[in-house]
Amino acid sequence: TLRLLDLEVKEVPEMPDPTLSVQDMKDYGYAWAGVLPAGQEAAEKALEKGCEVYRLYSDNTEGLCVDAKEIADHAAKGGMLGISKESWMAALEKENYLKSAEMAMEDDYGMIDGIINNGPKEDKVPERSEKSSIMDRLKSAKADHPPKECPPKQKHKGEIDL
Repeated sequence: TLRLLDLEVKEVPEMPDPTLSVQDMKDYGYAWAGVLPAGQEAAEKALEKGCEVYRLYSDNTEGLCVDAKEIADHAAKGGMLGISKESWMAALEKENYLKSAEMAMEDDYGMIDGIINNGPKEDKVPERSEKSSIMDRLKSAKADHPPKECPPKQKHKGEIDL
């Protein structure tokens, strides 16, 4: 009972169908807030994501849809559809996890599509018109960084000056 009450008052970050509100569903005659209202297209997409989709009725009852045909039939009759809030939130969490994982590895952030690192690779080393010798690079590095002064030699215990 506590889980169901918690589920009923839990806020949803994104509605499955932004064109419908929970108030629309209540006005239709279905009152339990553990279900989110959805139109046919949103319900079909949610079913593909693995969400539980229900046919809602104006007498505050529901029936589970097992395929897209049941969704289409109920919508064609003017019925409202609902998605289990619990399964919708689980689908959102899974979707966000996968997006975050891809964002961490993707080299082309405009292509978040389930394929990791699919963008063109950029050369990290600029092209050189002529090759430079290793000696030239060492000399330039030496000129950029003067040698450090060594500390004076210290006498060790028991050492005698000659």
